Amino acid sequence: MNMRNCCVYLRSLAAVFTAVVALEIGCVPAYGAARLEEEKNAAEELKQVLGISDEKQGTLNVIRYEEEEEAYHELLEALKAVSEKGTDSLGKETSKENADTALEPLFIKPAEINSSEMSASEQARENHDSIYNLPEYTETYYLDLDEEDGFIRLRADDLRKIFPNMMSWSGSWARGVSSFDYKLRTSLVYAKDIISDATGKEDGGNRTSFKADEEIFTIIMVQDMNLHLCGFGCWHPKKIGDKKWQIMLAKCDYDYSDLYEKDHEGFRETDNWKWIEPNAEIIAECGAEYYTMGYNDTSEKRKESNLKRQLFLIWLRGKEDSLTPIQKLPDDAEKYLSNKRTQSRYYAFYDKNREIIGYTDIIGSSLDIDKLRELLENRK
Repeated sequence: MNMRNCCVYLRSLAAVFTAVVALEIGCVPAYGAARLEEEKNAAEELKQVLGISDEKQGTLNVIRYEEEEEAYHELLEALKAVSEKGTDSLGKETSKENADTALEPLFIKPAEINSSEMSASEQARENHDSIYNLPEYTETYYLDLDEEDGFIRLRADDLRKIFPNMMSWSGSWARGVSSFDYKLRTSLVYAKDIISDATGKEDGGNRTSFKADEEIFTIIMVQDMNLHLCGFGCWHPKKIGDKKWQIMLAKCDYDYSDLYEKDHEGFRETDNWKWIEPNAEIIAECGAEYYTMGYNDTSEKRKESNLKRQLFLIWLRGKEDSLTPIQKLPDDAEKYLSNKRTQSRYYAFYDKNREIIGYTDIIGSSLDIDKLRELLENRK
């Protein structure tokens, strides 16, 4: 079942999944509704569609499209409704943790956990780390940061207090579910290694920002040498006051040379990619059904290294099948072209079989958005 059909599948069988998934996580709704054999079968099929294993229930594949993320959150809402408190078939009350607790990071210092048994907070963090396949880490730290104009600001000097050997770093934010390795591979730190043959020394700049929203992930990668992370952040931020936020960071010893070797070799195929003029008629007529986007480059100088990093990202997203239907291109392009700081953004185009057609670089007002929208509408 492809991911689009998965969305329809999730929604059309919502009632069945509400009962059955509750059973899977140990919460039985009233009247024993989850005992029907067909509902059990439906739950097993759902687990396969979402990539949930018996060992790590709740592990999800990458959410690649907006509609898939919406369907995922609808499923979470169904879980929440049946997991907070229910009754079993005998009418006995059963109290369970909120279904999405395991997906949330807990901002509790280890020193505050005194129970000899694994507490609910420890279990929740273990589940969270397992879902996102986080690398092993030792110490954790909490940074209190300020909000400015709706964004949480993180400065390089803040990171250096925790990671004094920091060579380079990158920060970004995202929604949806994806593995830690995918978050690493789509980071500027990793792209820097790819395009420089693991010799680059770019430090990541003075600061970055995250949307002030407790539902996003603050994704931070900290290097002390190429192909090696000494720290990372991959949790939700926590609001601790008026325009005050807290993020969590962890120290680690993570060598990703194996990931690098595979991507570095595969990226060479872009040498043969076709260049497409950023023209509405050409894009509409090239046969594109999908596209991927690069980084939003706001640097005033058009550096070759920045363009190559974008080329890597659109290549990687294509390889990971993280494609967006072409009909969304006008709105996405307009969103970034409206940002006066945007200097460049790469787009790769794919045919109906998801094979590469070519790529382009949209700069400033170089693309007639209204015309492209009209041409794509007529193409339907």
